[in-house]
Amino acid sequence: MLAIVVDIDNTLFDSTERWNVCQQQFKKKSEIWNCFFDPEKLSLDKPIFDVINIVRQHRNNGYKVIIVTGRLEKLKEATIEQLKKFNIPFEMIFFRKEKDFRKDYEFKSEIVAELIKMGYKIELVIDDSEEVRKAVQQLGIKAIDPAEILK
Repeated sequence: MLAIVVDIDNTLFDSTERWNVCQQQFKKKSEIWNCFFDPEKLSLDKPIFDVINIVRQHRNNGYKVIIVTGRLEKLKEATIEQLKKFNIPFEMIFFRKEKDFRKDYEFKSEIVAELIKMGYKIELVIDDSEEVRKAVQQLGIKAIDPAEILK
C-alpha cells in the first residue's frame, strides 16, 4: 500500500500564533506547553494550503494519507474536527501518548517503522522537524520540509 506520512503543526497548519499567545501568557516551559495543547487554542492555527493540496493530490493518486503528530491524545477530537473543517483527507492518525516525553524524531520514526512492518510503502514524509526528516531518511524514505513546498 502506497502511503505518505504528514505532520500537523507547522506542516498542515501554521501554529505560530498559538505558540506566541502561550509564550506571552506564561513563562514556565510546562505552562507554555499546557497552553499550546489546549484544544480551544487550535482555532488560532492557520491552514497551509500548499501542503494541504499536495496531500490531496497524493490521496487522489491512490496514496493512503497517514498523519503522525506530536500532539497529545487529549487533542484527538479537536484535531479531527480541525482536519475535517479544511477537508484534509487521512486514513489514520497517530498522536503522542500523554506521558510520552520522547523526542519527536524517536516517537515518529518508531511509528513509521511500524507502518513499514504493516506493509505500507511510504513514499514521502512531510515534517517541519529536521530531526524527524533525518530519522526517516535513515529508514530509506524521502522526507521534505513543508517550507520546500512553499517555495
